Amino acid sequence: GELDFLNEAQSALKVAASIRHDPLGRPLDAPLVVPLPVPGLATRRVLVMDFVEGTPLSKLEAKAREMGLELDGPAGKMLGRRILEALTTAYGNMIFSSGFIHGDPHPGNIF
Repeated sequence: GELDFLNEAQSALKVAASIRHDPLGRPLDAPLVVPLPVPGLATRRVLVMDFVEGTPLSKLEAKAREMGLELDGPAGKMLGRRILEALTTAYGNMIFSSGFIHGDPHPGNIF
């Protein structure tokens, strides 16, 4: 379960592998970045993962405004489409190429 970080580490590795293939099994560039566990630094109670610079989706609006980008403007809408496309592609690849799905996609898990 979620309280066993060895399972979480394995799930991260499965997600990373599954989003790199289309439903026909052909390799492709991953549509998003998955932080991976650091080898040798995962136990049932501790999980050390790659640091990935990013903004959580829950803070995206504030970050966009900080950068002078209005989310309801043309550039903001393009950003929204790119995020939606990346997530849709990743989930489609997970489900249809490997049969694995990340079942906890809250904004804290998506940067």
